[in-house]
Amino acid sequence: DLDTAGIYTANALARRLVSIAASVRYLQLPGEVTANHGYDVSDWLGDGGSVEKLEQLADAAPLITAAEEPAVPIFQVSDAGNAEMFAHLHGENLRWDHTALRWLLWKGGRWRSDVEGELTIRAKETARTRLRLAVDLPSASERERQAKFALASESAGKIKSMVDLARDHPPISDSGKGWDSNPMLLGMENGVINLVTGEFRPATQAVRITMSTGLYYDPTAECPRWDRFIPEIFQGDA
Repeated sequence: DLDTAGIYTANALARRLVSIAASVRYLQLPGEVTANHGYDVSDWLGDGGSVEKLEQLADAAPLITAAEEPAVPIFQVSDAGNAEMFAHLHGENLRWDHTALRWLLWKGGRWRSDVEGELTIRAKETARTRLRLAVDLPSASERERQAKFALASESAGKIKSMVDLARDHPPISDSGKGWDSNPMLLGMENGVINLVTGEFRPATQAVRITMSTGLYYDPTAECPRWDRFIPEIFQGDA
């Protein structure tokens, strides 16, 4: 049931089942939620949903495991608190470049522009993590306060505020200096080649590369046309 009590109960139940059940999945049905009414299985069936489709949605729902629960402190119930939590959870792989006024995310061995809306996805994950953490709070009043704020944090306005405020929070806040500053480092899809030494190594966030050839480095690859070209162009004097 997608009202406050229903979502709180589902999270609490999932957290307690995960250590004893073979598997636990958490399904939120796609339906309209109003201030006075959530959306549950009876609503789903009443709207023409079938049992077969419900089973398909359940099978596709994300698994919940104990290992997935991060050690996350409780942050202030405010937009700033949400931004701090966002930075805590995702800051390692996100940067706001204050010079170029751009978001960069670490993905596929380099820093990339967010062209797929991943910032919004991660902001929603932050709000849902807050909701999961609220389940284990000892105070009933604080559990309710945190849960209500977590649900409200999934609104468009709260998501935008979270992301906007996180731009100035370390480690996300970035001066913009040093991006792609070493011309002798060639970005590949699976790492970086030092063009001076010929060394290939895995890329890390600290390398600060945003550009890539779009190709994968393969040390065993052959280049027969290049091998023929060298003696042709130098007429055997190479």
